[in-house]
Amino acid sequence: MHAKNKNHWIDLLTANVDAFNREVAALAPGSYADLRGCDLGNMSLERAALRMTDLEGASLTGARVSGLELSRTRLKDVQTEGVILDDEYWRPFLHQIRCLWSDKDEWNRLCAAGEKPLLEHANLNGIVLNGYQLKQVQFLGAQLRNAVFIDSDLDEAGLNETDLTGARFNIRAMHYTSLQEANLQGAELRGLHLQGVMLRRARLEGAVLANTVFVNCEADNLSAKGVDFSGVEAINTLFYHGDFSESNCTQAHFTECNFNGASFAGSRCAYSTWVDCKMQGVDFSNAQLDNAVKPV
Repeated sequence: MHAKNKNHWIDLLTANVDAFNREVAALAPGSYADLRGCDLGNMSLERAALRMTDLEGASLTGARVSGLELSRTRLKDVQTEGVILDDEYWRPFLHQIRCLWSDKDEWNRLCAAGEKPLLEHANLNGIVLNGYQLKQVQFLGAQLRNAVFIDSDLDEAGLNETDLTGARFNIRAMHYTSLQEANLQGAELRGLHLQGVMLRRARLEGAVLANTVFVNCEADNLSAKGVDFSGVEAINTLFYHGDFSESNCTQAHFTECNFNGASFAGSRCAYSTWVDCKMQGVDFSNAQLDNAVKPV
């Protein structure tokens, strides 16, 4: 979401950087100062809090900027030719982010050459990653709202504490990917095969995981109210203390999983089975259990 109009932010940035920083710091979570398409060339922006801006399509040619701030703003189609960084340490990371937005071949070449991209806290909201090599890439704390992953390799990737609200995973599988404390509200992970994936304390409210397979995953303490778990198959997976209330768990099948302390209150669980599962203290109040098979 963009707060106020471009002219307001440009005028403030030009006149008083400190005032600009105070105002963007007060923005609501998920809101950004709209600088899309603006010409910021040759400006002195070393002290500007650019991480709170959306710079899509903007020009920074010849501008002086903080590398740290620039690495955490949205850089889709940003012109950075001749940009002057306060610390050259950041230039390789900015190149990686640029490639992620617009140069798949160069990105995959870097990864094939052994480079380990670091995208911690990057703003990648709305990015479409089709056929990207993302194995072992670290996205800690990155913004990936409404991102789309198509035929991309996310095996062993680090997505802890990322915001993946509304993201779509059009991929076949994830192996040993870490999504601990990630926000996946409203995301679509339909039909994925998840092997050894870490989802501890993730938020999944309203997400779609229909026909997804969990094998040896750690998904305890999930916030998964209202999730579509229909047709899920899970083997030897930790789901303890998870909130699955008001979810669709129709025809879901769980084998040797740990659900101790979990809640299925108000959920639809018809034709579902829990075989050799740990079920101590599980709440099935008001759940629909027609033809379900669960431990007594």
